[in-house]
Amino acid sequence: MFHRIPGLHDIVGRAGVVEPGEANVEPKRPRWERRFFVGLLMAALLAVSIPVSLVLLSWGRVERVPFDPGSAREQLGTATSTTGGGPALAEPAAPWSAAEIPDPPFNVTWVSTTGTVDTHPAPPPVPVSPRIPDSAHQAILVVGSDRPIGATRRADVIMLALIPSDGSNPLLVSVPRDLYLDNPCGGGRERINAALNGCGAVSGPDLLAVAIEDFTGIPVDHYVVFDFDGFARVIDAAGGVEVCVDHPTFDTNTTPDLNLPAGCSTLDGRMALSWVRSRKTRQMVDGVERSVPGVGDHTRQARQRQVVLQMIQRLSGYSSPAQIVSLAQSLPGAFVLDSGLSLTGAVGIAWDLRGRAGSIRTPTIAVTSYTTADGAWVALPTRPFAETIGWGAG
Repeated sequence: MFHRIPGLHDIVGRAGVVEPGEANVEPKRPRWERRFFVGLLMAALLAVSIPVSLVLLSWGRVERVPFDPGSAREQLGTATSTTGGGPALAEPAAPWSAAEIPDPPFNVTWVSTTGTVDTHPAPPPVPVSPRIPDSAHQAILVVGSDRPIGATRRADVIMLALIPSDGSNPLLVSVPRDLYLDNPCGGGRERINAALNGCGAVSGPDLLAVAIEDFTGIPVDHYVVFDFDGFARVIDAAGGVEVCVDHPTFDTNTTPDLNLPAGCSTLDGRMALSWVRSRKTRQMVDGVERSVPGVGDHTRQARQRQVVLQMIQRLSGYSSPAQIVSLAQSLPGAFVLDSGLSLTGAVGIAWDLRGRAGSIRTPTIAVTSYTTADGAWVALPTRPFAETIGWGAG
């Protein structure tokens, strides 16, 4: 039988030794202290949950459209075997070089079934590119339309943003809206901007993506479209864009009238829209009004890229992805995204481009003028897209 030794309990207690039955027993905290920690926990939960709720709510307000170029291609009957893990692309015709292009109007003579000889301005085949695996790029098709989504419309602005998977510099390529390409809907040739109207059950975004894929060889992953009002709202939300001109510049054929003083100005969304759309830009030089020489689609495309690059540059001032989400939250209805682009995916793309505006390459699709049989002016591409972006060089 063991007996308690007087004085020993007090000694080991002071030495930090706890007797059996007393292990892990902590003194209760005062009630006020427990309430304090519970309050801190609740505040932390609210700080996280409220922004997340706002983000999800704002994302739910963004209009989404179905987007599946691969399925669309099957409906159009142009599907082939898939290569490189990407969507199936139509088999291309043999490429041709710029040196082989004759001068317009590319007249070709043939004998009809009635035995009569006819002459018709037939263009040479579209120069195509080899298929690039889907894993090589994140490809986003960006479209600006002059009418609200759902209306019969044509694409006024078409850009292809490419983010290479190997970490090399991103690309932003303007696709001329009058680019004369093979028509996935029924064959023949058609301006690329007409594809936005779709083909039967195939939606406009899908048909446009198929046509872009056939020409570039690059599978399109995502799609975003702005109408002009949405474009202006995005610019306003970002604080405007800076445009610099050497002389007072104006155009009374835009809405609103383009009116820029000499030097650099910060334009709001509507004036920026007039700037990128101006076709009849004029300037006052030494007191004499004159047309700005060389204003055409290439000029307008360069202005459009300038504005987009400034918008991307503004992201460098954002310290967290949450700020990018907050910007999107302030613009409900300004743009439409494809249904396959998740919130994290969209923010990830924007965050990846943050601060990289200066490194984004902007190669130009080389074209030559051509007049169709019905007298319409179109733009013929003169070299494969792979050469335009320098893919596979070296």
